[in-house]
Amino acid sequence: GGSMNKFSWKLGGIYYYYPGAAGNLNYDFWEAAAVFGYDFGVVQTNLALNYSPNYFTDSGSAFYTSLNATAPLPHDFRIDAHVGRQVVDDNAAFGYKDYNDWSLGVGYKISGFDISVKYTATDLSEPSECADGCGHRAVLAISRAF
Repeated sequence: GGSMNKFSWKLGGIYYYYPGAAGNLNYDFWEAAAVFGYDFGVVQTNLALNYSPNYFTDSGSAFYTSLNATAPLPHDFRIDAHVGRQVVDDNAAFGYKDYNDWSLGVGYKISGFDISVKYTATDLSEPSECADGCGHRAVLAISRAF
C-alpha cells in the first residue's frame, strides 16, 4: 500500500481457514483485496474490491464491493458509513442470493483503543433467506492495533 497527496491504496491477499471443518464442506478459500481511498478533508472515503476465484462452499467466483466514509465529529468522535454488495456465481452452493449490506455508526479513540457502535443490516430476510446474522443489528466493537 501507499499514498500520494490525498490518494491512498492497499493491495493484499486473504486466506480464510476454518479449522475443524470437514474438507468436503469447502469452507476455506483465498481472496484478493484492493482498497482505493481519497481524503476530502471533511470526509475520508474508500472503495474496496474483493475477489475470490472459488468462494466459500465451492460456490465459484465472488466479488464484494464496498464504499466507506468516515467524517470527524466534535470532541474527537467520528461518524462511519458503509454500503456493500456481495455477488456470487453459484448462489445455491453459497446458500444465499446476492445481497447488499450497510452500516452507520459512531466511533471514538481513547488510550489506544478504538470503540464504535454501529447499526448494520442486509437486504436478506431473516430467517426465510438467512438463518442468522443477516437481520438488523446493533454492534459494539472495541479494538486495539499492536
